[in-house]
Amino acid sequence: MSSKVLIIFFITLTFIYAQKDSVKNYNLSEITIQSSILVKAKPLSIISSKKIMNLNSFSVDKILSNAPSIKVQNNSRGESLIYFRGSGKRQLTLFFDGVPLNIPWDNRIDLSLLPTDALESIEITKGIPSVVYGANTIAGVVNVFSLKPQNKGNFSVQLGENNYQKYSGFLNNKIGKINYLISLSYFKRDGFYLSTAFESLNKKRNLRLNSFINSVNGLLKFNYNYGTSSNTSVLFTLNSAEKGIPPELNVSKPRYWKYPVWRKLSTIVNGTHKFKSHSNISYSFSATKFDLQINQYKSNKYSELDDIEMGEDISFYGKVLFTKIFAPSTILKFVASGLTSQHIEEIKSDEYENVVYLQNIFSSGIEYEYLKNKFSTIIGISIDGQTTPKTGKQPAKDMLWDVGGNITFSYPIFANIHSQISFGKKSRFPTMREQFSGALGRFILNPKLKPESAYSTEISLSNEIKNFKNELNIFLSYIKDGIVRISLPNKKFMRINKTAIRNYGFELINKINLHHNFNAALGFSYLNSFAKNDKGKFVDTLEYKPNFILNGELNYLIFNNLETHLEANFIGEEFGIKKGEDGFQKLDSYLIMNFKISYLLNFKNIQNLKAYFRVNNIFDKLYYTQWGLPEAGRQFFIGFSLSF
Repeated sequence: MSSKVLIIFFITLTFIYAQKDSVKNYNLSEITIQSSILVKAKPLSIISSKKIMNLNSFSVDKILSNAPSIKVQNNSRGESLIYFRGSGKRQLTLFFDGVPLNIPWDNRIDLSLLPTDALESIEITKGIPSVVYGANTIAGVVNVFSLKPQNKGNFSVQLGENNYQKYSGFLNNKIGKINYLISLSYFKRDGFYLSTAFESLNKKRNLRLNSFINSVNGLLKFNYNYGTSSNTSVLFTLNSAEKGIPPELNVSKPRYWKYPVWRKLSTIVNGTHKFKSHSNISYSFSATKFDLQINQYKSNKYSELDDIEMGEDISFYGKVLFTKIFAPSTILKFVASGLTSQHIEEIKSDEYENVVYLQNIFSSGIEYEYLKNKFSTIIGISIDGQTTPKTGKQPAKDMLWDVGGNITFSYPIFANIHSQISFGKKSRFPTMREQFSGALGRFILNPKLKPESAYSTEISLSNEIKNFKNELNIFLSYIKDGIVRISLPNKKFMRINKTAIRNYGFELINKINLHHNFNAALGFSYLNSFAKNDKGKFVDTLEYKPNFILNGELNYLIFNNLETHLEANFIGEEFGIKKGEDGFQKLDSYLIMNFKISYLLNFKNIQNLKAYFRVNNIFDKLYYTQWGLPEAGRQFFIGFSLSF
């Protein structure tokens, strides 16, 4: 099916239902304070716990790949990352229960190693968000939330090819005034099969080389409520994995890597206290230790070591938000946040010399919110900064700082159509790794990288009537000194600042709930993204920014407790850099479809036992999210989930 046919199909279906509503998986309103006042902020996509469980995925990346306008991409380091609206990786921030998930050294994290167990929801804000999120959020934020206090539990098992095993469970209960949540999961696979379309010498179905994973994850959370005015939660998480990195194909010098150690340990403290003076204060603090070891081998035999890199990251984060309600229509917020992070690196080829990097990131802001006669506005301003007192073997850099802000106006132009326009300005400081790491000989250093400065605007229209919901978002962003990578003649890469990058496009999102046994979701996005050339024209191609993203899902209850689920994801018109080659190469467009059939079993003493059969990549499509890295072919799974 051609990309044009798919685009026409999705747009047609969207406009057919342009005057109706849907279920609440994608909510346009971000609630900025728990009160009788609801202030509309930027468009927000919400993935509920029900949908997370229905997708039966071990990791967060597979969940996000079904959200509108998002592309999930696996890179040559084996990391699974997300992109949206021409931005991603380091330009957006992921939060878990209010604290950053990203590792500050590189401001990103491998989503394939973050489990989905015991999650309440995932919320996605695209574009420059509220100033309360702090520094470096020029493209948006993803908020992941653990389960709220409730009396429930779950145990699930999933099995598949190549020794695929997933066992997980959680218990969410109460002892006196203390709610507790315990979650454990274990996941392993020996690898995954490539598509049968992949050419090989033996013409047999190939197991992707070095694609194994072994992972253990745990979460322990305590929540205590002081009556109705205050609450505090303490959370401990452990993510530990051993992982192989599939090597790039058809390049002259591929990486032969393994991660014998990938371990993240965090402690998180959250709380809120409400005062009698119509105000409250909330806080989030965390301490994180991240250990990573990379073994680099000389060949695809993975028997002779070439080099070893060991890294240790210790980070402390804190945020305090004070909210004051001055009148039924006026809210004022004051926020301050800060992060300090130390990265220690030791490399075998450098005789394990201890190299230390240290950075401090801070942000403070004020936000005014006003609601009157259905009209609402949000105005925020912030000051963000970064210091890097230790930069390894390079000279320390001067402090970087900048002023950011956001403005949003919201008004229902018709009875069932809500309109919103927003403007924003924000900067992102280059990470320590971008400036000072050679990535085991892969990159040429560029410590002179400048911060990126993003200016954006967005117009949103939403329509809700009964069982249907529609959303149209039109966006434009201009990024000054955008950081990109370029390919060099010596088969290495280098990061540089482009004078300017321009992104514009639109998103159409539609959800349909025609009957209690049928619901569907459709999404389409168009992106035009180019950098400015030496002549001042926006014609320079940028890598991995697809023009078209389409996704959809159908849920149909056939009879009684027998249910089917179909997912579709299309990526079209994108370019990438092949290592060692000049210019950009166009990737093939691809459509991936997944199918699941499940049955809810009800016995005398067991009411919520669901068994299912799932097929990912039904048509065994050969596709690449990045050059040289073919993804999994058709995969089969069986499993069950017991809720109590």
